[in-house]
Amino acid sequence: MSGSPPMRGSEPDSERLGVFVIVVVLVLVVLLAPVFVWVGNLAGFAVIAIVAVVGLWAAFRWDRRGPVEVAGPIADDVRRTLVFVDADADPARLATELAGLGGERGRELHVVVPARTDRLHRVASDVDDAQAGARKRLDAILAALGGRFAAVSGGIGDSDDRLALEDALRTYHADELVLVNAPAEQRDDLQSLATERAERDVPLDLVELTTG
Repeated sequence: MSGSPPMRGSEPDSERLGVFVIVVVLVLVVLLAPVFVWVGNLAGFAVIAIVAVVGLWAAFRWDRRGPVEVAGPIADDVRRTLVFVDADADPARLATELAGLGGERGRELHVVVPARTDRLHRVASDVDDAQAGARKRLDAILAALGGRFAAVSGGIGDSDDRLALEDALRTYHADELVLVNAPAEQRDDLQSLATERAERDVPLDLVELTTG
């Protein structure tokens, strides 16, 4: 069984915050126009550029702190594992590695694949192609898992990796988190933020699997 990412209210994400910062910088250009008179055009542009770079860096690195909200485990004999696939993973190899965790017959898996895309499409909420690609990857993984486990389900996550992870943890009653990721040197900013969030703030057992 697979589903769509849960709807989010007015919670900001790093991309929309980045757009807000751009607007603020443009306002500052107007408000700081006297700077160009006082220090000259070149120095004035340098001041604006520094403000813009620092502001955008802060926006795209924006991250909430503190423990991630989790649905919490269910008191029974089933081991529920949330598998967050944040990189292109070979389905057969991933199925073998997940089976290596042990206890297949007493373990349920819920696989989440974020609908990853570039910043421009995220800001414009143009994620249809990304969701279709994520659906294809999810279906291939679920097919590879077959009947090895007590139950297997899956869903498509948000286009922001970190938000996709947080959504999944809020809605699935996981006992542990398996994070499937690219090698550290191959991760982009959003993958790195999701990984840092999982390692630092998720109050569950964490298993990290690396592709490649």
